[in-house]
Amino acid sequence: MKLAVSAWYPYQHQATAFLQLLGRPAMERVALEDVSNTLHNSSVGPFLALLTDDDDLPLLGLPSIVEYLHRRDPALRLLPVDAVARTRARAFATMIEERFTRYCMADLASHRGFGRRLWNTASDAPERILETPPDLDGLETLAAHGAAAFLAGDDPCLADALLAALWWTLEDQGREADLTRYVWLSGWHGRACDGRPFRRT
Repeated sequence: MKLAVSAWYPYQHQATAFLQLLGRPAMERVALEDVSNTLHNSSVGPFLALLTDDDDLPLLGLPSIVEYLHRRDPALRLLPVDAVARTRARAFATMIEERFTRYCMADLASHRGFGRRLWNTASDAPERILETPPDLDGLETLAAHGAAAFLAGDDPCLADALLAALWWTLEDQGREADLTRYVWLSGWHGRACDGRPFRRT
């Protein structure tokens, strides 16, 4: 298997966090640009893709990659074993991915390979997106209510990898204050991003 990763920094962060969560050299990390003209196409994306040995079509996006690997080998513990905790992990992953995407949209100008017009100039949507990225109050409240070390229990999972990537992306954008003002999220960062399992590289 190969993990094909865009050179754009937010998706480099996602790949790093995911491979650290995996915790073992289970796949080769390659540049998306070097894999396939079909994958590296400005009208399609994607920015993260898993190329497997048993299917010609790539798996796109970290949640689908993790779902595939979890179903193949639950012992990897990419999602919790407990059904309720697993549902919680997926819910957190959805929340974080939405916020991650919005912050990426706010910095599309830094993506030199985007290859499309950034915005419809007749719309005020771009200004609204850039000025009002989604807050993290809901994530903070739900995570703190769970009273666990990580987002869906005592072990890190997909949601934690996505949160690490979001955190590093915000650091690159000079928006650390968007996260550090939250008590639970700051505590999570202290626990999860000291190299066990995540460390920014």
